[in-house]
Amino acid sequence: MAESRIAYEASSEIRDVISRIGRTEDIKLSPDNKRLAIVDYLDHKVFLFSIRIERTSGTPRIAIFDYSIISSVSLRNPHGVAFLDNDHIIVCNRDADVGVFRIPPAGKEYLERNVKPLKTINGKGMLLANVKSPGSVDCYEIADNCYRVLVCNNKWHMVTSHIINIGNSIRIRNKGVLIENSLKIPDGISFSVDHDRIAISNHVNGEVLIYKNTPELNRKTLPTAILRGIVCPHGVRFAPD
Repeated sequence: MAESRIAYEASSEIRDVISRIGRTEDIKLSPDNKRLAIVDYLDHKVFLFSIRIERTSGTPRIAIFDYSIISSVSLRNPHGVAFLDNDHIIVCNRDADVGVFRIPPAGKEYLERNVKPLKTINGKGMLLANVKSPGSVDCYEIADNCYRVLVCNNKWHMVTSHIINIGNSIRIRNKGVLIENSLKIPDGISFSVDHDRIAISNHVNGEVLIYKNTPELNRKTLPTAILRGIVCPHGVRFAPD
């Protein structure tokens, strides 16, 4: 099969910024497809780009307009990222907490800025931690400004559930372990578009586990399907259908 690439339009400055990004463990689009977030694992940063995707011709065209770079003492080996809404992201740090950040507004170019998370899910201490080695994350809105968030805990071999409310302040309810059966380093997670299924890449066993997203789902539930024959799976996404 011939190699296929999608060309993108960007200024030389933005291309230079892209070339600076090091080890990238995750990449996500905002719900409105206008912002792009990329985590830099070794440089402990999150890169944000404003983009436009056009599908009028046979091949999609992408334009990148501006960028901003988030750094923080709370970013320690950022590994997973997801958008809660168009203005807030949640970042999993392999060596720290899970943090909720408000991102800079689009339309202007911002140089690197050091910020604090609005709220964190504690990843420190064996007894007090709500997450441990958080690696990947996915979420969806369950009510106005209320989001269900699932976090892969790599070294604990489990997925934890959290409810995050966005308003004048950020409120987080930690619901505990949701999925554990059959997991060995869960390294990626994705909800289907209709939120009916959950896919988890199971790094050690080289497989993707599929779970039905039902009220009965718990840490003892077995996967409903297993996709095999994969080497060290990491990122996983459902297609639109």
